[in-house]
Amino acid sequence: MKAQNFILNCDGPLSEPYRHYLAIMAAARHNCTYLVNLHEKKFLKARGDPKWLNGLDHIPAKLRAIYDINKILAHRPWLLNKEHIEVSEFMHFE
Repeated sequence: MKAQNFILNCDGPLSEPYRHYLAIMAAARHNCTYLVNLHEKKFLKARGDPKWLNGLDHIPAKLRAIYDINKILAHRPWLLNKEHIEVSEFMHFE
């Protein structure tokens, strides 16, 4: 709980809306509607762009780059390789 609180609520390199959007992406991979709904509310409360909730076509490219890594980590983390990370390296956050 401490780690989750720190990641989502304390100062860090990502803005609060980005953190909650990443949580939405992770929860959606496992069809956890409770967590998706919770983080959608927190995302909007943190002044996240409501358009992002319309799907991946509406989010910044840097978040789309993380989508594939999220998918792999959620279901088959052993398949993650350096090429996945290298693609995302070019997508610097804020």
